[in-house]
Amino acid sequence: MRNGLVRITAGAFLLLGVAACRLAPVYNVEAHKFATPSAPLSVRAQQIKHAGTSRGWKMTDVGPGEIRARLTSGDHVAAVVINFTPSEYAIRYTGSEGLDYSGGQINKRYNGWVENLEKDIYSESRK
Repeated sequence: MRNGLVRITAGAFLLLGVAACRLAPVYNVEAHKFATPSAPLSVRAQQIKHAGTSRGWKMTDVGPGEIRARLTSGDHVAAVVINFTPSEYAIRYTGSEGLDYSGGQINKRYNGWVENLEKDIYSESRK
Protein backbone atom coordinates (compact mmCIF):
# COMPACT_ATOMS: atom_id res chain seq x y z
CA MET A 1 0.00 0.00 0.00
CA ARG A 2 2.72 2.43 0.97
CA ASN A 3 4.72 1.75 -2.22
CA GLY A 4 1.62 2.54 -4.29
CA LEU A 5 1.15 5.86 -2.52
CA VAL A 6 4.81 6.76 -3.02
CA ARG A 7 4.54 5.92 -6.72
CA ILE A 8 1.38 7.99 -7.15
CA THR A 9 2.93 10.96 -5.33
CA ALA A 10 6.13 10.71 -7.39
CA GLY A 11 4.11 10.50 -10.59
CA ALA A 12 2.09 13.56 -9.66
CA PHE A 13 5.26 15.58 -9.00
CA LEU A 14 6.74 14.37 -12.29
CA LEU A 15 3.65 15.51 -14.21
CA LEU A 16 3.72 18.90 -12.47
CA GLY A 17 7.40 19.27 -13.30
CA VAL A 18 6.86 18.44 -16.97
CA ALA A 19 3.94 20.90 -17.19
CA ALA A 20 5.99 23.63 -15.50
CA CYS A 21 8.85 23.16 -18.00
CA ARG A 22 6.53 24.19 -20.80
CA LEU A 23 5.66 27.48 -19.10
CA ALA A 24 7.61 30.73 -19.14
CA PRO A 25 6.89 34.37 -18.31
CA VAL A 26 4.82 36.07 -21.01
CA TYR A 27 7.14 37.79 -23.48
CA ASN A 28 6.14 41.36 -24.28
CA VAL A 29 8.11 43.64 -26.59
CA GLU A 30 8.55 47.20 -25.28
CA ALA A 31 9.88 50.16 -27.29
CA HIS A 32 11.72 48.15 -29.95
CA LYS A 33 13.28 50.46 -32.56
CA PHE A 34 12.53 49.90 -36.23
CA ALA A 35 15.53 49.20 -38.50
CA THR A 36 15.17 52.61 -40.16
CA PRO A 37 14.90 55.69 -37.93
CA SER A 38 11.55 57.02 -39.09
CA ALA A 39 8.72 56.43 -41.55
CA PRO A 40 5.09 57.55 -41.80
CA LEU A 41 2.58 55.61 -39.68
CA SER A 42 0.91 54.28 -42.83
CA VAL A 43 4.21 52.73 -43.96
CA ARG A 44 4.82 51.25 -40.50
CA ALA A 45 1.32 49.75 -40.52
CA GLN A 46 1.97 48.10 -43.90
CA GLN A 47 5.31 46.73 -42.70
CA ILE A 48 3.78 45.29 -39.52
CA LYS A 49 0.84 43.73 -41.36
CA HIS A 50 3.11 42.20 -43.99
CA ALA A 51 5.39 40.73 -41.33
CA GLY A 52 2.47 39.28 -39.38
CA THR A 53 0.47 37.86 -42.27
CA SER A 54 3.57 36.12 -43.62
CA ARG A 55 3.54 34.01 -40.42
CA GLY A 56 -0.22 33.45 -40.34
CA TRP A 57 -1.23 36.24 -37.96
CA LYS A 58 -4.61 37.85 -38.72
CA MET A 59 -4.00 41.59 -38.51
CA THR A 60 -6.74 44.15 -37.77
CA ASP A 61 -6.33 47.93 -37.80
CA VAL A 62 -7.69 49.51 -34.62
CA GLY A 63 -6.61 53.08 -35.24
CA PRO A 64 -3.52 55.15 -35.96
CA GLY A 65 -0.56 53.43 -34.35
CA GLU A 66 -2.47 50.32 -33.21
CA ILE A 67 -3.01 46.89 -34.76
CA ARG A 68 -4.55 43.83 -33.12
CA ALA A 69 -3.13 40.47 -34.19
CA ARG A 70 -4.39 36.93 -33.67
CA LEU A 71 -2.63 33.66 -34.45
CA THR A 72 -4.39 30.29 -34.49
CA SER A 73 -2.40 27.07 -34.53
CA GLY A 74 -4.47 23.94 -33.99
CA ASP A 75 -6.24 24.36 -30.63
CA HIS A 76 -3.97 27.25 -29.64
CA VAL A 77 -4.83 30.93 -30.08
CA ALA A 78 -2.61 33.91 -29.26
CA ALA A 79 -3.81 37.52 -29.30
CA VAL A 80 -1.63 40.62 -29.07
CA VAL A 81 -1.85 44.36 -29.61
CA ILE A 82 0.90 46.08 -31.57
CA ASN A 83 1.34 49.77 -30.79
CA PHE A 84 3.73 51.77 -32.95
CA THR A 85 5.10 55.19 -33.73
CA PRO A 86 7.19 56.22 -36.74
CA SER A 87 10.33 55.03 -34.91
CA GLU A 88 9.41 52.13 -32.57
CA TYR A 89 6.90 49.41 -31.76
CA ALA A 90 5.61 47.33 -28.88
CA ILE A 91 3.88 43.93 -28.84
CA ARG A 92 1.78 43.09 -25.78
CA TYR A 93 -0.20 40.03 -24.76
CA THR A 94 -3.99 40.51 -24.74
CA GLY A 95 -5.27 36.94 -24.53
CA SER A 96 -4.91 33.31 -25.46
CA GLU A 97 -6.68 29.97 -25.65
CA GLY A 98 -5.09 26.58 -25.00
CA LEU A 99 -1.72 28.05 -23.98
CA ASP A 100 -2.09 27.54 -20.21
CA TYR A 101 -1.88 31.24 -19.32
CA SER A 102 -1.86 31.77 -15.56
CA GLY A 103 -0.37 34.51 -13.40
CA GLY A 104 1.89 35.92 -16.10
CA GLN A 105 3.11 32.48 -17.20
CA ILE A 106 2.29 30.91 -20.59
CA ASN A 107 3.26 28.00 -22.81
CA LYS A 108 6.70 28.67 -24.32
CA ARG A 109 5.23 28.25 -27.80
CA TYR A 110 3.53 31.67 -27.42
CA ASN A 111 6.86 33.37 -26.70
CA GLY A 112 8.39 31.83 -29.81
CA TRP A 113 5.56 33.18 -31.94
CA VAL A 114 5.97 36.69 -30.51
CA GLU A 115 9.76 36.60 -30.87
CA ASN A 116 9.36 35.62 -34.54
CA LEU A 117 6.84 38.41 -35.08
CA GLU A 118 9.22 40.89 -33.43
CA LYS A 119 12.12 39.83 -35.69
CA ASP A 120 9.94 39.86 -38.81
CA ILE A 121 8.64 43.37 -38.10
CA TYR A 122 12.20 44.59 -37.63
CA SER A 123 13.33 42.91 -40.86
CA GLU A 124 10.35 44.26 -42.80
CA SER A 125 11.18 47.78 -41.61
CA ARG A 126 14.51 47.63 -43.49
CA LYS A 127 12.68 47.66 -46.83
